[in-house]
Amino acid sequence: MFYLLTAAILIIIFLIFPKEDKRQNFLVWLPITIISYEVLCCFTTGIMTILHINANIYTVAVCNILLSFVLLGNIIKKKNIQKYYVKTEDIIFIAAYSGIVLFIWLKRYTPDLLLRFETSDPGTHLKIAMDFINNQEVDGMYTGQVTNGLFIQSLLKFNYGTSIYKSFLLKYGINFLLSGWIFYAAMIKYANKIFEKVLIYCVTILYILGYPYSDMIFGFVYLQLTITIVIYLLSIVNFFVEGNENNRKIYKALLMLGCLGVGIGYTLFAPIIFFAILICIMFCAHKEGWLLQNEKKFFSIKFIKTGLQIFLIPTLLILWFLIFAPMLNDSFVNYGLALTSEGYIYRNLYSDFLLYIIIAVYGVIISLKEKENYFLSSSFILGVCYYIIFFFRMITQKVSTYYFYKINYLLWFVILACFVIGLITIYRKEKALFKSYIIGMIILFSIYFSGFENKVQQQNINYIPFSDAGSFFHIFSVNKILDERQSEISQQLVEVCNEINSLKEEDNVDFIGDWLNFFWYEALTNQRFEGWYVHESTENKVRNFLEGNTAKYIVVLKESQEYLEYIYLFDEMKLIYENEYAFIAMSE
Repeated sequence: MFYLLTAAILIIIFLIFPKEDKRQNFLVWLPITIISYEVLCCFTTGIMTILHINANIYTVAVCNILLSFVLLGNIIKKKNIQKYYVKTEDIIFIAAYSGIVLFIWLKRYTPDLLLRFETSDPGTHLKIAMDFINNQEVDGMYTGQVTNGLFIQSLLKFNYGTSIYKSFLLKYGINFLLSGWIFYAAMIKYANKIFEKVLIYCVTILYILGYPYSDMIFGFVYLQLTITIVIYLLSIVNFFVEGNENNRKIYKALLMLGCLGVGIGYTLFAPIIFFAILICIMFCAHKEGWLLQNEKKFFSIKFIKTGLQIFLIPTLLILWFLIFAPMLNDSFVNYGLALTSEGYIYRNLYSDFLLYIIIAVYGVIISLKEKENYFLSSSFILGVCYYIIFFFRMITQKVSTYYFYKINYLLWFVILACFVIGLITIYRKEKALFKSYIIGMIILFSIYFSGFENKVQQQNINYIPFSDAGSFFHIFSVNKILDERQSEISQQLVEVCNEINSLKEEDNVDFIGDWLNFFWYEALTNQRFEGWYVHESTENKVRNFLEGNTAKYIVVLKESQEYLEYIYLFDEMKLIYENEYAFIAMSE
């Protein structure tokens, strides 16, 4: 709890730290500050790991205290604090939005906190978070590892042993809440009237019910977390461009931290975001006259210095943790080959974006014409180019469909953000066109959500042979189907893992069952198996156990194909625990 207290204190102090002369929207800066803290933790734990300092809630808490004193001293010196305002309509929206998120989260995981995910990814990421707690260091793409690990470790007094997954699910709920809240925070600046705010409120709900919700169902963890940091960077870029020399110092630091969060969150997105930020800074420097030197042949010292302040540390840390450190530890991953690996993910080539793309393109054109919103415009153009390049690499089998379709999760934010700008611009300039578009959307939404086409098809398939409206809402349909399917890790596996933890064995307890449950078994028991064991045949695993060559105990899932196929090998085992789902046996 001490760590959480220091985190809360630092967040509060940063909130009151003076950043802008004008009053700021508190509901905008609250999620920005929380995400700023999380990417700061990524920076501090990364530096600690390089310096061979234990990275845990205690050392991070010390950093929190030190930084709190620095910021507090600066506040006292300036004799000034940041002033905020809150609008009633924003409070109502955030309250309603939080209620929607809570409803979705409880519907998915229930008050009993059941493990409901479509893939094995969350089990792997819980295991990675526990690796951070166990080893007190970070590795690889570690944004999710740190943010989850610190949260889980801070609650070990309440959720320990097998129950650590409950803290993991709580953090997932917080991430889901922040994903839409930061979208609102980034976009609300574009609204001048109540009706424009309502449009942003509606699109925010539309946003989280799409790909962020899909991420939660599949349990990718790091993917939406990285995109949340990308949206955070949109807000910081806007503050930087609109700011002055005094407050740009803090924004350069936040841009640096955000770039690090993206780079070690999901590196595939880093080139798009880094270049988009660079383009924004270039246009800002050009507009203010500090892009080039007097001769106008080379970049100015100020521009180069600004670029280094923002990009140098993130780039070095990304290279260290993804290339140099793994090479030194003989654990380097060839990411070019890794991109060909397939996996389970939601796939949709373009229909999810059809309702918004034309208005989004209009928003990009208007932004470029009026020389503003360069981050979004650049992200849109670079993202589409990325998408096209990866598409051709996919059909030539140089990139898997799994990695190709992950780009959709980023484009969902970029397209909807540009859609908001385009829609608000049309509302201000072309009321008739705006009304026509909204009426068209209402008709489509009504047809889809009323189930009109399906009802008519049931009467006679020839009336409406194809359900056309559904193609515009495919992401929502799939989310609904997958949520209702409620793919679940059995609670009895949790009970078995609890029994394993009570054995207090120094060595691993062997496992026989499907690979999906195996990853959760590793995470919940905090055991780690060598690569050879994961790929070893079931028959060899059992024979080695029976001969006493591996572990003293073994867990066997009764419903698994592995058990049913080799059931004759288990007849003579000495059972020490059994339920309907599994048993634990002891070697002779």
